[in-house]
Amino acid sequence: MFLSLKYHIASLVAVFLALGLGILIGSAVPGNDTLFRQQQQQLLGKLESRMESVVQKNESLRTSIVRLENESNLKGQFEKQALPALVGGRLKGHSLAVIATTGSKSAGELANTLKIAGASVQNITVIERPDITDGGVSREISLAIVNGDTRVLKNLAGQGVLKISGQYGNPVSDVVIIGGGADKKNSIDFPIIDFFKSQGIAVFGAEESSSAYSCVRDYQKKGLSTVDNIETVPGHISLVYAISGRPGHYGVKPTARSLLPILEYGVEDNAGKNSNGNDTGL
Repeated sequence: MFLSLKYHIASLVAVFLALGLGILIGSAVPGNDTLFRQQQQQLLGKLESRMESVVQKNESLRTSIVRLENESNLKGQFEKQALPALVGGRLKGHSLAVIATTGSKSAGELANTLKIAGASVQNITVIERPDITDGGVSREISLAIVNGDTRVLKNLAGQGVLKISGQYGNPVSDVVIIGGGADKKNSIDFPIIDFFKSQGIAVFGAEESSSAYSCVRDYQKKGLSTVDNIETVPGHISLVYAISGRPGHYGVKPTARSLLPILEYGVEDNAGKNSNGNDTGL
C-alpha cells in the first residue's frame, strides 16, 4: 500500500523534472516558439492528469487506512470483552509454570489470560539470550520449578541470561513452553519437556506466529498439543482449551489442524486424546 504511494510520488516528481527540463530547453532554443509552447502545454496536461490520479489514489489509501484502523480497534475491543466469557473458569484448579526459551514477549500477556481462565500461574521463566546453549540451564530451570531452589537462576538473571518471576517450588499440574525463534536452536526445550513428562506433568508447546524457525513440528513429535500463534487472543483461547481437555494443534501455520478448538462442543469430541494433551494413537 505505502510502496504504491511512494511510486506515485516518485512519478509525480519525474513529471515535474521533465516539465522543468522542457521549459528550460524551450527558453534556451531560439525560434519556433509555437512548437515549444504546444509541447509545454502537453506536458502540463499530463502533469495535471497525473497529479489528479495521485490525489485520488492517495485519498483512497487514506480511506483504506482509516477503515483498517477502525476494524483493528473494534477487533481489539471485541477480543478484550469476549475473552473472559470464552475462557473464564476453564482452568480452575490448574497450577502452571510458563517457560519462554527464546525471549518471547508473549509470556506476560499469556499469564494474564491463564489467570482469567482460573489458573494459578506459579512462575514465569524467560530466557533473554537467544544464543544461549543448554550447558545445564534446562536442568536448573526444571529443578527450580519443582524444588524451589532458585539460586542458580538468580545468578543467571544477574548476568542477563534470563528473567524469573513468581513462586518456585509450589506443585504444578501443567507447563507451557514457548519456543520458536530466529534459528533451529532448541537444545533447551527438549530436556525441559522430557523432565516434566517424566514427572507426570502435562506439557504444552507454543510459539509466536512470527517465529522465523518453528518448533511446532518438533513439539508434535514429542506428543505435545501445540499453538503456533500464542501472541494473539485466538492463540490464548486455543491454549486454554487444550489445557482444559481439548488437545490438538491450533494456529495459522501449516502444522496446525485448525485455528481454534471447536468451542461449541464438549471434550468428548476429542476422542483419541488424553488429558495431558498427548496423542493416544486411537
